[in-house]
Amino acid sequence: MTKWLFNTTYLLPFQGYPVDIKNLDQDLETLFLSNREDIAISACSLIECRFLAYSQYKKHKDKKIIDRSTKAIRKILDSKILTVINTWENSQANIYADDLRKKGMKDPLDCWIFGTAKAEDRVLISEEKAARKFIKNDTDWKSLEIMNWKEFKYNILD
Repeated sequence: MTKWLFNTTYLLPFQGYPVDIKNLDQDLETLFLSNREDIAISACSLIECRFLAYSQYKKHKDKKIIDRSTKAIRKILDSKILTVINTWENSQANIYADDLRKKGMKDPLDCWIFGTAKAEDRVLISEEKAARKFIKNDTDWKSLEIMNWKEFKYNILD
């Protein structure tokens, strides 16, 4: 059975942030009702969501932003469909993340998330075009399968 790792993008609607992917909210709702057991996220994605909430709070001075983020993360942690992988506890994921960083991948959280997908032998679902291109052009990383949401939806959800 194929196992999946979602990048942070797909958690943003739970945080109240729009994502420019057609019907993503409805697709996620359908997915959450499906009771699939093969989908995971890296704990790094939760940190990324939290940093975004803090950044938005600083910008708008609206306490509801942090409260909404807290509720969303609680919902994610309580979810029966998403498994949270503690990336920093997986030494191989850290080795892979270090490899990506040394090779020039810019975003350290993406390095960890991509490293987690490889260490856990999961297909990564990500909209990160530059990172996808980076991975595709590196011979050590070509084995990491990456799909965007449209590909995932077409192949899995429909």
